[in-house]
Amino acid sequence: MTRLDIQIALVFVLLLPVYSAAMKFIGLKIRPIATDWIHAWSMMISFVEKNLSLLPAIKSFSREKLEEVKVIREYVYQAENVNGSCWPGHF
Repeated sequence: MTRLDIQIALVFVLLLPVYSAAMKFIGLKIRPIATDWIHAWSMMISFVEKNLSLLPAIKSFSREKLEEVKVIREYVYQAENVNGSCWPGHF
């Protein structure tokens, strides 16, 4: 059977309130820092999300001419390669 060493047990019993008080003090000092860090992190994430959501609009304006050329090429290709049965009224 295992026994507790009385001296070690007394040291832990006496140091436990000191440890608890120290952790409470450290927690009080860290809490505002952690809250500020979380707020700054959330602001950064919302800024990034807003910028990423605008990216397709920005790309559409910067690539407008290229997309127009692609659409025209696709239209010409479809017009040249369509067989008459695809048009409405031709069954």
